[in-house]
Amino acid sequence: MPCTWLILTICRRIIILKNKAIGGQMTKLFAFPYTTQNKIRPMTINPDQTIQFSRTHRLQWEEAQQKNVILYPEGMVELNESSAEILKLCDGTRNLAQIVSDLEQKFSTSGLTNDITAFLEVALQNGWINQN
Repeated sequence: MPCTWLILTICRRIIILKNKAIGGQMTKLFAFPYTTQNKIRPMTINPDQTIQFSRTHRLQWEEAQQKNVILYPEGMVELNESSAEILKLCDGTRNLAQIVSDLEQKFSTSGLTNDITAFLEVALQNGWINQN
C-alpha cells in the first residue's frame, strides 16, 4: 500500500512523524526525542504499571490551532490526532497493553504496540505522563 511521510510537529524536544496510508483509517506514529546536547536519559515504559497524564500538564482541544495541545507553565505542545488519542487514554486506569488494545479496537487494526510504546517513552521522558 503506498504511503506518504509528513512531518507534523516540530517542537522544543520532539519530532513527530506520521505515516498515513492512502485510503486507510489508521495512521502510525513515530516519535524521535532529541536534546541540544544529544544526551537522552533512558526512560522506558513498564508494561505492568498504569499510565497517567501528568498533573502539571493539561491536555485540551485548542480552538485557535484546531488541534489538541499539551499546556504546561513554560508553553504549549501541539499534538497530531494519533498522539492525542494515545494521551487521552492515559487516565491512570490502563497499562500499556490496555491502551494498545483499546486503540487497535477503535481503529480496527493491529500491530500498534511498537509505535505506541515509542511515543509513550518520549512522553515519559518529557514528563507528559507518569507511571503508578
